[in-house]
Amino acid sequence: MKIFTLCVLLFLISKYNFSQNTSLTNSEPKTYGHPVLSFNYSLNNPTANWSTRFGMFNTIGGEIGYKNKNNWMFLTDGHFIFGNQFKEPNLLDNLKDSYGNITDDQGNIATVPIFTRGFTFSYLTGKLISFKSANNGLLIKGGIGFLSYKYRIETNSINVPQIEGDYRMGYDRLTQGILLSEFIGYQYVSEKNLYNFYIGLFLQQGFTRNMRTIFYDQPNTSISTKLRNDNSYGIKIGWNIPFFNDKPKEYYYY
Repeated sequence: MKIFTLCVLLFLISKYNFSQNTSLTNSEPKTYGHPVLSFNYSLNNPTANWSTRFGMFNTIGGEIGYKNKNNWMFLTDGHFIFGNQFKEPNLLDNLKDSYGNITDDQGNIATVPIFTRGFTFSYLTGKLISFKSANNGLLIKGGIGFLSYKYRIETNSINVPQIEGDYRMGYDRLTQGILLSEFIGYQYVSEKNLYNFYIGLFLQQGFTRNMRTIFYDQPNTSISTKLRNDNSYGIKIGWNIPFFNDKPKEYYYY
């Protein structure tokens, strides 16, 4: 809530100053309504309940939508979550023999890597608070969506019967729920159409629940149905795809 309040204050202050300056100089930057398309990457650090399962993870995805002539944005985004830091080292202990090994169906020692996997999609509203240029300035976005994540347990070319097919679902910790997200940063668009990017602080708050009714590694433990707080924060950087007007050397940018 502190971050959200700060974003709102920055928006109001910047809007006020911008209005004052343009009223004095009568030199308000010219803006256009246009489609929006961008691709982005973020490095995230999980907090709250999420941090008990994962270490740092990555997201890659994009946004599509529309920006009107007043620099308000209406967007849909989607992201793929991936990483290799998980924090339940005893997850497959019940499959290990007295030597601490997991064996395949041929009796050979099996290597079973575990990864972070998931996805999000959201509906966003944003505002670009431009300064000297109509397309450069403070970028603020926020929205609501859906979060899904789990452990990806891989056996590749080997066969470990206890974690193949539907049995794998007893270990993957599939979790899903509502997602809130916020972004505050800076957008830069070059006049020569070479560098069109944004970078800033990215936050997520997930309100999720376990989707499995049993954990095979804890068969006698009742699975919690309580709401989880799967939160994270990180740095996001995005690359904007420009849209061209029919006028020579005049561009529409995100």
